[in-house]
Amino acid sequence: MIFSMKNRLKMLIFLSAGLFIAIGFFTPGPEVAGVTIGRLGLLESVLGALIVAFNRWLWRVRPFCWMKTGPDLRGTWKGTMTSTFDNQTRTAYIAIRQTFSEIEVRLLTEESTSETTSSQLLRRPDDLSIIEYSYNNVPRALVRKRSEIHFGAARLECTGQSPDRIEGSYWTDRKTTGELVFVGRSKKVIQTFAEASAELGA
Repeated sequence: MIFSMKNRLKMLIFLSAGLFIAIGFFTPGPEVAGVTIGRLGLLESVLGALIVAFNRWLWRVRPFCWMKTGPDLRGTWKGTMTSTFDNQTRTAYIAIRQTFSEIEVRLLTEESTSETTSSQLLRRPDDLSIIEYSYNNVPRALVRKRSEIHFGAARLECTGQSPDRIEGSYWTDRKTTGELVFVGRSKKVIQTFAEASAELGA
């Protein structure tokens, strides 16, 4: 089975229902209505906190990481981007924000920034993980005469639970395509090209 973002959301829902039923099963029957309502309120609060914690943090630490639902890709990756737009290879960085149920990719180059508009992370049984996302790219104002704001999509692949390489391709509504390769990584999620260059090197 391919483990997709949709399956991750289903898993969170089932986990929530299971915890609610399990904890509720051991809650004594109502003696006074006020007491019962108070217990249920506490139960909901604890359950909500557990689900939030799992979605944001617990999924990537032991023992939950042994579930192998997908790799931990958080941080900023250094690599190169080669485009058919001008046949140039440039230094590029991707900053990845990730929870159990969501993933966002921000591509940084010296001339532009790309923001995710929709995305999904798929994990196949053969241990290959795939990020598919669409984005909008906003070049710096000084280069927009030759490089306009545009939209596109990308597909990135990696293997293993803790990969050291991400690579893939992209295509745009300017009818251009390109290849992406990333090998260096910082755990920091960096917002700008200048900060990424300082952290990971140009």
